[in-house]
Amino acid sequence: MKFTRAVRKLHKITATLVGIQLLLWMVSGLYMTAVPIDIVRGQHLVDKPASQPLNALGILPIDSLSRQYPDTTKIELTKLREQLVYRLTGKNGTLYLYGTTGEPLPPLTEIEAIDIATSVYLGEGNIANVRWITKGNAPAELGSRPLPVWQITYDDLFESTVYISGFSGDVSAVRSNIWRVFDFLWMLHIMDYEDRSDFNNPLVILASSIGCFIVLSGLLMLINSMRQKGWRSLS
Repeated sequence: MKFTRAVRKLHKITATLVGIQLLLWMVSGLYMTAVPIDIVRGQHLVDKPASQPLNALGILPIDSLSRQYPDTTKIELTKLREQLVYRLTGKNGTLYLYGTTGEPLPPLTEIEAIDIATSVYLGEGNIANVRWITKGNAPAELGSRPLPVWQITYDDLFESTVYISGFSGDVSAVRSNIWRVFDFLWMLHIMDYEDRSDFNNPLVILASSIGCFIVLSGLLMLINSMRQKGWRSLS
C-alpha cells in the first residue's frame, strides 16, 4: 500500500510538471499530420519551371575551369536566365560563370527577380515587398539555404513569400503562415527552442522519459485498483 501511495503521489507531481508539454505534443502532432507536407512547403503556391534543352556549342572546356579554379569539387553546365552557365561548387561556396566567356555571372536585378517570381507564383496576391537578403539580414525561416536571395512577399491570405536565388534565379524556398505555424509547433514538439533541428536534445528525452513514467504508473495504479475491486467483490 505504501508503494502504491508513493507511485500515485509521484504520478500526480510528474503529470503536473509535464502535462502542458503532453498537450503541446498532441496539438502539434495533430497539426503536422492534418496539414499535408506539400502545402506546408508551399508547393501549391509556385509552378515548377520546365527544364530547358542545352546546346553546348561554343562553351569553354571544363578542363580550363578546373585549372583556373583548383578548389572546385563539382562543375555543372546548366541554363540560367536564358544563358548557358557553369555552376562551380567548392569549399568557398558556389560560383556561377558564363559558359562561353568564363566571366562571373552578375547577381539578379530586382526586376529580374520579380519577373521570375511572377512567372512561378500561383497565388492570388500582389507583391507587397521586395528585399535583397544576405547573411546580415537573413530571416530564420530560410534556415541554411545559400545566400544571397531575393525575398518576394505577397499580400495574400497567408503572407506567402517566395525566395529567389540571387544568382541562379531558382526558387530557393517558399514560406507562408502555414509553414510558420508548422515551424513554431515543430519547435514546441521537439523542444529545441533555438535551432529547431535537434530532435535528440536532452530536454525532449527527459520529458519523454517522464511521460513514459506517467503512463506506466497510471497503468500500475489502474491494475492495482482493479485487483482491489476484484478482491472486494469476492469477499
